[in-house]
Amino acid sequence: MYKIVVLLLILSPGLYCFFEPLYCFLGVGLFTALLFFVDKAAALRQKWRIPEKVLLLACLMGGAVFGLAAMILCRHKVAKPKFFIPVMLIIFSQVVVFLMWKYKFIPL
Repeated sequence: MYKIVVLLLILSPGLYCFFEPLYCFLGVGLFTALLFFVDKAAALRQKWRIPEKVLLLACLMGGAVFGLAAMILCRHKVAKPKFFIPVMLIIFSQVVVFLMWKYKFIPL
């Protein structure tokens, strides 16, 4: 399962080329939120967990806002600064890149 999730995350930027970017953003975001909820459920049952690097990779691929929302909703990994701070930095960098694209500072 872990390898399938990583493969989907690696292929997700390619989706932006074929579909409407908003739909891809929503799809990757919902997928990221689902990963956080599944990891929280696994943590409560003390089962196999999704590695933190996969959760961060999902945030990096465009699901950081949804990942943060899922973290807050299910109170998962919010108290861990080593995880919460990188998610906030990813969100900040994605907002900067979006604004640069929106106002034509970078052609994407």
